[in-house]
Amino acid sequence: MGLYDFTVYDMICRSTAMHPDQEAVVFNDKRLTYGEFKEKCDHLAAGLTKAGIKQGDRLGVVAHNSDEYLILYGAAAKIGAIVLSVNWRFQEEEIFFVLNDCAPRFIFVGQPYCDLVSKVVQRVKSIEKCFSMGPGDAPAGFLLFNSLYTREGAERDFDIPADAGFVIIHTAAVEGEPRGALLSQANIVFGSMVTLLRYHLNEEDCHICILPLFHIAGLAMTMASIHCGGKNVIMERFKPEQTLASIEKEKGTTFFNFAPILKMLMEANEEAGCDISSLRHVTGMDHPENIMRFLETV
Repeated sequence: MGLYDFTVYDMICRSTAMHPDQEAVVFNDKRLTYGEFKEKCDHLAAGLTKAGIKQGDRLGVVAHNSDEYLILYGAAAKIGAIVLSVNWRFQEEEIFFVLNDCAPRFIFVGQPYCDLVSKVVQRVKSIEKCFSMGPGDAPAGFLLFNSLYTREGAERDFDIPADAGFVIIHTAAVEGEPRGALLSQANIVFGSMVTLLRYHLNEEDCHICILPLFHIAGLAMTMASIHCGGKNVIMERFKPEQTLASIEKEKGTTFFNFAPILKMLMEANEEAGCDISSLRHVTGMDHPENIMRFLETV
């Protein structure tokens, strides 16, 4: 590691050192402090290493947002593995193209997509093991995500440079095929720094993560929250009523928006009547009339 290297895992470690007992991740009824979040990242990193994963290896993910998804990002950052985050809206041939193009060794799949991905896996020669994410038993051909956790080797240090690859996010299709953009750990660290400075984020902020963690916007704001020691409330996927309830309950201060999210939230809140006055800012793009109407309601 170079003198000035600072990685995504370093980001997690620093926030843990500064705010060990502060909540880092909330997902459904699960709550993890920074100390607990880092511990899970360490245990998963140890399990991945024991299973043979090393720096530069790729880990495919086809799943909705979850605490496990974020822990996988943290574990990959520690050992220098690269997360291949796949759009779960893709059809079978699109998933095949992405996996075959990027050649992951392991793939992690949300329960709703196990049947679909199992068909694809048979055609992708690089994939050695499949893991199911979320509650319930693992389907045939899959191992449980939780089976990777181990304390053995959890304290091991890894010399990962900041310019090591961290995540592959596929861009819009060019000539009919998406192209994977490899982002380094430094890219994520400095991107999150710009975000937290621009929006004055701090350890008291609460990000309501409604965008997919396979999307750069969802990932960027989530990482910015980790960088400043704030809280990430992970929504499995965007649902207006649940989002409003989470903003009210968790005192959410920020989220990332794309049309028609604001409009759907305002319409749902006409009936729900949730208190969303804790919001400090909403980042993203929308129609001017929706933005002005939303500002009047907060």
